[in-house]
Amino acid sequence: MPKVVWLLAIIGFTTMVGSGVVAPSLPALAVEFGITAGVASLAVSVFAAMRLVGGIATPGLLRVWTFRALLSGGLLVQGLSALGAGLAPEVISFLAARAVGGLGSAAFTAAATGLLIATVPGDVRGRAMSTFMTGISLGTVAGPALGGVLATSSARLPLLGYGVATVLAAVLAFVLLRPHRSLRATGSAPTQDATNVSKWAMAHVLITDKVFVAVLMCQLVAGWVFYGMRSGFIPLHLAAAAYSTAFIGLMVSLTALSQVASSAIAGPLSDSRGRYGPLLAGITFTVLALVLIAYPGHMLLVVAGFVLLGLAAGGVNSVTSALLADSGRGTNPTALAAYMVAMDLAAVVGSLVSGFLADAVGFAAAFWLACALTVTAGAFVLRARR
Repeated sequence: MPKVVWLLAIIGFTTMVGSGVVAPSLPALAVEFGITAGVASLAVSVFAAMRLVGGIATPGLLRVWTFRALLSGGLLVQGLSALGAGLAPEVISFLAARAVGGLGSAAFTAAATGLLIATVPGDVRGRAMSTFMTGISLGTVAGPALGGVLATSSARLPLLGYGVATVLAAVLAFVLLRPHRSLRATGSAPTQDATNVSKWAMAHVLITDKVFVAVLMCQLVAGWVFYGMRSGFIPLHLAAAAYSTAFIGLMVSLTALSQVASSAIAGPLSDSRGRYGPLLAGITFTVLALVLIAYPGHMLLVVAGFVLLGLAAGGVNSVTSALLADSGRGTNPTALAAYMVAMDLAAVVGSLVSGFLADAVGFAAAFWLACALTVTAGAFVLRARR
C-alpha cells in the first residue's frame, strides 16, 4: 500500500484520541467553571454540530484547496482549538473553542478520504480503507482511557496534550504529503470536469447512481446506529434495565475491540471477495445486534449483541469507504460532502429521535426503527449489487 495510508491511519488515530480525551475531563471542568453537567456536555454537542456545518461547507473548500492543504489546515484548526479550550478562562470561550474544532474535524475527514481515494490503487482499496478505519477505531478505544489518566493530574491536561499532538500532526502531514501537494478534487466522474457540471446537474447524477445511493444509505446507518445510538441511547437503555455502570462500560469497550478486529478483516476480505458480501454481512449483524440488545432480559444475549454491533460497525465503515471510491465519485466535492453529512446528520437525528421514542412509547420502538432503516439500507445495497 502507499505510505500515505499508514500516515493517515496514524493521524486518524490521533484525531479520534482527541475526540475521546475530553469526556473524562467534563465533570471536573463543570466544577471548575461552576456549571451543570448538562451545560458541560455541550462540549460534545457543539463539536458535532459544527462538524455537520463544516461538512456542508466542504464542497467550496475542496474546489479551492488541495487535499494536502485542507487536511493540514483542518488538523491545525483542531489542534489550536483544543489548546484554546484547555486554556479557556470561562465556559463561553471553552465552548467556542470546541465548536471551532468541529469545523477542523470536518475539513480533515473530507480531505483524508479524498486523498486516500485519489492515491490508492483499486486492488488494495479495501485494505487501505480498513487500515485507516482501524487507526480511527483504536483512537476511539484509547481516547477515554488516556483522558482518564491525564485528567487525574489536571482537567485541562488532556485538552492541552491533544492540542500539542494535533498541531505537530498538522506540521508532519504538510511535510510528508509534499509528493501529493497538487492533488485536488475532480469532477462528477473520472472523465468529467467539475467546472462543466452545475450543482443541480451534479445532484441529479449522484442520486441516480445506484452505488452512490447505497453508500449514502450505509452512512445513514453508521451515523444513526454506530454513533448516535451507541454513544448515548444504548447505555441509557441498559441502565433502565438495571444493568450496572461497570457492566455498561465493559460492553462499550467490548464493542470497540470487536470493531477494531472487524475493521482489520473486512477491508482485505472485500478486496479478494468483493465489496457487497462483507457489506451485507455487516448490515445483517447490525439488525441482529439491535434485536438482541433491544430485549436485555438475558445477559449473555446482550453480550453477543454488543460483539455483533462492533463487528458490524467495523465492516460497514471500512467497506463503505472502499465502495465510495469504486463508484468513481470519491474525489468529487459534492459527493464527498454528501458522504460526510449523511453520517453526521444521522448521528445527531438518530440520538434525538431514539430518545423521543423511548420517552413516548418505550425503548423497543427506537430499536425497531433503527432495524427498519438498516434493512432499507440493505435493500439499496442489493439493488446496487445487481
